[in-house]
Amino acid sequence: MIACTCIARQAEQTTRQGQKGWWRLVEAVCPQQVLLANQSAKGVKRGRLQVKALWNVRRTSQQRQMATNATALKDRRPTHLAGAEDAEESTRRRRGELGKTTELQQLEETPCWLWKQVSRSNLEAIVRAYPKQRTRLVGELKQQHVHQRDLRRLHLRLRRAAESREQVAEIEERRAVYETIVRIIEDMRQLGMRVGATEIEALVQALGLLGQHRRAIEAWQAGIAWAQGVQHLFRQTHRHALAAAVALKDARVVRDVYDSAMRAMAVSRAQAGQEKQQRPGRDFFWALFPGQTHVPRKPSNFAWTDSDDGVWEPARLRAAFLARLLSDVRAWAADDRRLQQRTAQYLVRALFSEGRRDEALSVYAEAGAATREMVCEAVHGLGRQGQIETAYNVLAGAAREQRSIFAWNAYLDGLLGSMRWGSRAAQWPQAVLARMARVMTQMDADGATPDAATHSIWLRACFRAGRWQLAARYFAQHSAATGPSAACWDVLLRGLLTADSSAAQRAGWRLIDSLERRGALPTDRRLADTVLQYVLLLVTAHAEPAFRPDWALVDRAFAWAGGRLPRMRKHTYAVVIGGLVRGGRLGGALEVHAAMCARALWPPLAVNCMLVRAIAASELLLPHGNLQRAIFYASAFTEEKLPWQHRGAAYAALLRLAMQHRAFDVVWNIVDRHYPALGGADSLPRPFPDAHMYSMALNSAALLGAHDQHRLLLARMRCHIPLVELYAPLAARRMVHIYRRFAGQHHDLY
Repeated sequence: MIACTCIARQAEQTTRQGQKGWWRLVEAVCPQQVLLANQSAKGVKRGRLQVKALWNVRRTSQQRQMATNATALKDRRPTHLAGAEDAEESTRRRRGELGKTTELQQLEETPCWLWKQVSRSNLEAIVRAYPKQRTRLVGELKQQHVHQRDLRRLHLRLRRAAESREQVAEIEERRAVYETIVRIIEDMRQLGMRVGATEIEALVQALGLLGQHRRAIEAWQAGIAWAQGVQHLFRQTHRHALAAAVALKDARVVRDVYDSAMRAMAVSRAQAGQEKQQRPGRDFFWALFPGQTHVPRKPSNFAWTDSDDGVWEPARLRAAFLARLLSDVRAWAADDRRLQQRTAQYLVRALFSEGRRDEALSVYAEAGAATREMVCEAVHGLGRQGQIETAYNVLAGAAREQRSIFAWNAYLDGLLGSMRWGSRAAQWPQAVLARMARVMTQMDADGATPDAATHSIWLRACFRAGRWQLAARYFAQHSAATGPSAACWDVLLRGLLTADSSAAQRAGWRLIDSLERRGALPTDRRLADTVLQYVLLLVTAHAEPAFRPDWALVDRAFAWAGGRLPRMRKHTYAVVIGGLVRGGRLGGALEVHAAMCARALWPPLAVNCMLVRAIAASELLLPHGNLQRAIFYASAFTEEKLPWQHRGAAYAALLRLAMQHRAFDVVWNIVDRHYPALGGADSLPRPFPDAHMYSMALNSAALLGAHDQHRLLLARMRCHIPLVELYAPLAARRMVHIYRRFAGQHHDLY
């Protein structure tokens, strides 16, 4: 303490002589703190305060280290283990498992505008203490407006801390910091404080990182409307808004945000004269292509490749917008060659998707030295439009280093598409298969190594040509090259199980058995769908009375699927239920339906309606079955197992069944079951009967010639419409449309 006092006195004396002397003294003692203080030092007058602050930081860090060492000695544990346990204790405290710390209590008692320092040690406590400060803000900030500057500095410090990986290491902690930033800025706005461009940028960025993209765009739009002519937003704010629009994956919103941002920056350049700060830089344009700045381009059109466009497809912005974007990129980011090539690539893709082949080829020619990605886009677009020869000329005209494996796969995919009857370049399958063999030989000579996509294209071509034996031999030869790719296994099994030859189907099942015994079957959910969708439905969905399905194969498929139900997805469950119902196994279908609901994979509307019809039909097919009992069982299943959103469609099928049997008393029992609305207290009411039920009943009554029942249903509908208009205007509008369509058959009702 005596040494610290002497050094402080010497620093105070040197302060009178100038800033240079005392700063050298402090730099010799604590250089790290000097580096941090250099960023905020603003003159000689603050020298004394900065020296004291530096020594306080130094003393605080020393005291913290001494406390950690003392605790470690007390518990007989090493210092690094003590730090790890302190981190675990901090995590438990954040989860609420431990009580409040002294630091947290002090922060809750001190007004938030007096929190002068944000560091790794107190960041967690600040995030936890701020919500309790909001009630104090309303009472005290109205009398003390001087704290507005400190509150603004607080959210800036939190923002810098959130962007620093050293201070915020966990994702949950960073999310809590951004939520606190949003609360601070919203409180500033509610209390009438000035919310400037800095706050708007922080708010838009925080909302975007929190996943609240629509709120981020709304905050940005409000900032533009408020800032016109008064204050101009930063360029980074427009970039954050554009990134939020891209995250929504809505092309219309992205176009609107881009146009508004460009207009706002143009106004700022004209009024504020800030040419450099308001130029749309390369980071603004790269926001349209997320995650692709330093990633090698891969064709996203191919379902068998791993694409870097899994979240957002920029070609959805349409060709007109991308052409304008390319012009802006050339004007404002002329030095970024990769950005121009990427924009031109998506423009070519959009032009091909819109059928504008000549314009796409002109853009490809204007690009100059085409990249590997550009060649791939041109070849793929020409192949999809049936221009096989032109695609080959483009591929052959490119340099050898530009003919990547993706470009060769695009050309092979075009050849595969020409094997379909009715395509623009339909050819004989055998001739196409021979040509694909020559192309693959040329690929080997060109140095392009076939990948899983190449193998899957060749397998599909073999099956389309009816050469399933060739596909099986090729797969056996190249199975080591395909590796764990489930796409090739899926193509092979699908082709074998759907072939017209029973020998191919038996070969498919032998392959499944051998793979399962070895444990080498790839755990891909598409394989289960392949087996079920292309075996169960094909052997059970025939309408011919003379058709006799292979029940041994059906039972085997059911047993195979039953062992995989816990790992299946929603679509797989739906396929299983459909196969069981069509195969006459209603009990098994109901069991699968119950298992599906138990896993919270709620069945879709089509599956529920199919089960309701199957329950009613199974009762009617019994020797002594009657309609009322069938409707009763189906209605009980509808009320107990189906959500209220699906009950209208299920009852519509029962209304049609009752009308076909002329059971008008059953019809009116269904109509009056939930009249005039259906829905619980926690949900919006739904009209009952709804427009679909009325349409089904009226159409059936008209076909049967039951004019009296037709008139009664119209009268009920006319009384029902005013009640529906009170809580569901759109549903009432649909009911009015149906009423006018059917009421024309009765001149006295129209």
